[in-house]
Amino acid sequence: MTPVTPVTGPRRHLLVVTSQCERERELAELGEIAASLSDILLDQEIGGWTAGLPDGIALLTDRMAAKEIIAKVNAAIEYAASNDAILLLAFLGHGFTPGGDPTLYFMGWNSAADDRGSGVNIRELLTRAADTPGIPGVMGIIDTCTAGAALPDREGLVNGTRAGQTRISLVMAAGVGRDAFNMDLSRQLVRLLHDGIPGAGPHLWLSAPELTARLTAALPAQPPVFSGYDGAGTAPGELWLARNTRAGSAALGSYALTELAEVLTPLLPRRQPGAGLDAATLRELGAELAALPVSPARIRAERLLDSLLAAHETVTFLRSFMPDKITPKALRRALVAAGGSAGPPAGPARVTQVASEVDAAEYAALSYPRAQRSGRPQLTRFVVELADDAGLDLDARELREWASRIDAIAPFNDAVAVRRQWRSERRLRLIASLHYSPSGDWPDKLGVWLLYDGEFYQRRDIDAAPDQLGAEEALTEAVDWANEHADQLGIPLRRVEVAVPVAILLRWRPEEVRYVRRLGLDYEVLARWSQRLDQGSAMRRINRNAARRIKEIDDHAAAAPLHWLHAPDVADLAALLAEFIDGRYSRAVGLVDDPGENERLFELLLEFTPILIWPRTGRLGTEHQETVSDRWGELPAAFVDAYRALCAGGDGGPLADLRAIWDDDEWLRFCRDLSIRPEGTEG
Repeated sequence: MTPVTPVTGPRRHLLVVTSQCERERELAELGEIAASLSDILLDQEIGGWTAGLPDGIALLTDRMAAKEIIAKVNAAIEYAASNDAILLLAFLGHGFTPGGDPTLYFMGWNSAADDRGSGVNIRELLTRAADTPGIPGVMGIIDTCTAGAALPDREGLVNGTRAGQTRISLVMAAGVGRDAFNMDLSRQLVRLLHDGIPGAGPHLWLSAPELTARLTAALPAQPPVFSGYDGAGTAPGELWLARNTRAGSAALGSYALTELAEVLTPLLPRRQPGAGLDAATLRELGAELAALPVSPARIRAERLLDSLLAAHETVTFLRSFMPDKITPKALRRALVAAGGSAGPPAGPARVTQVASEVDAAEYAALSYPRAQRSGRPQLTRFVVELADDAGLDLDARELREWASRIDAIAPFNDAVAVRRQWRSERRLRLIASLHYSPSGDWPDKLGVWLLYDGEFYQRRDIDAAPDQLGAEEALTEAVDWANEHADQLGIPLRRVEVAVPVAILLRWRPEEVRYVRRLGLDYEVLARWSQRLDQGSAMRRINRNAARRIKEIDDHAAAAPLHWLHAPDVADLAALLAEFIDGRYSRAVGLVDDPGENERLFELLLEFTPILIWPRTGRLGTEHQETVSDRWGELPAAFVDAYRALCAGGDGGPLADLRAIWDDDEWLRFCRDLSIRPEGTEG
């Protein structure tokens, strides 16, 4: 059984009002249709509404006099206001407009056509409800003849108690003066809520184009009228009518279809997946597989379906929980952090090809090690990484409810714990800079900063002998100093960033400095270009250009994040400079051939690109270029892993053959925020 999804946000009150009229023809099936509408709206898995009257009643039926109806509706308004609840009022029955007055009167048992005093003024009740403090919004379903006359006067709302700071959303069975037939609006609405709308998102609104189009198409003889007013301007998404039962039925992505085709061929050869396959069909396939004899192929297929259903529940959740945070860059970054860079077994092997939340959820659900037998741990890590990276609260109730729905509470708790540990290990950043030498050679002191949660925490200069040994001794002293502060704060130091002039960078590797062991074995050592700390106007322009290039690199990460340049491309520096000025190269740059100690080349390249990759020795082959492109989302952290693997006597892979300057947003932000005076003191 599918778990009930608790409703979040304001409370939601429902009152469905029906009544026959002794002077009008009896409306066949009125009671049954009203009960069906009430039942589906009260269903906590679909409508999520609760009874609108204090005594637990949500449906008024049979022979009710007009005054009794008015009293009950007023009681529902007061009850909603006392609970700060959204109020949904539905009126099913006869209606009339007196003479030329375009105001809808609902008919109770004792009402008479054209007698205002015997009817229920729907416009007045809707206006009162919307203008009552404490009610965040009002929704209305008006299934009567001439229902369009129920529309409240906007001037009345704007000039009311709340000065128009309210919301109202209505569907009316027919226009003013038009007939409605057989409660068809309510009948079709119940059917639509039951069946859901593929591709319409997790919730259905009365104003949603998908819903209005389907209701209009289903009622050709009485085109319904839709109206909405939002004067509050806050949280309009609260006014949803029901959950979309087909929300998880958005078409499956390429990863799912590729692997489904492989596993279904020997089992259900006539059920090959194709475009338009959705999560609802996955459940049908599951039922067909369950009828087959048990076999390894069937078990594999059932595990696949299970993972994909969890993935598409995740798609629905992400679209509801954080729709404004979903970007291709954020999705790819979360997949990499979750460990899904190897790619799904039967799909494209590059995270950089992920472009949508459907792709990402399927990728995460399918790229787990097969020994785990489930994609849920990987999927939960992906969502936790995505949410935390977006700055959302990992203790949010919605996250835990999602984990419960996909039966992944334990892996979710593990993922949250791991992410928080990762965060704690990166709260401190040690930055040590060798920028003080005017000539760009070994300086006589290091500038050192300790950042805590991205903010400046401590600052000092450390004297050094002006040679390599002196700089390395000063760097180890800086790490000692940072670790003392880390111990006082009770959090570890993991990141060490070393800003280096080009002349030193080409012949020195800070990760190899001995700190008991090599520094790069216990710390994430990143090399930065120290010249960016220059606060002159020319460098500020260069850094602003670098920030623009970072964005362009991110935008092209799925295709070509960097330009690879061969030795002939960089032989003529004047020609190369002209090409950069003309914008020919606008992304990261990779050098295929070892540049040696070509300082002028590096100065030129770093003026125009924030990310520069080059070989440690020799020449890079196609495997190096392909690895960089395939694992772009993991860089520069993957360089650290490759270096450690190499030092341990293993094979660090192609990345171990590379060096890099990686002046990302964090470094550029630091350079922008830091003001360094010529004498090296803080500004």
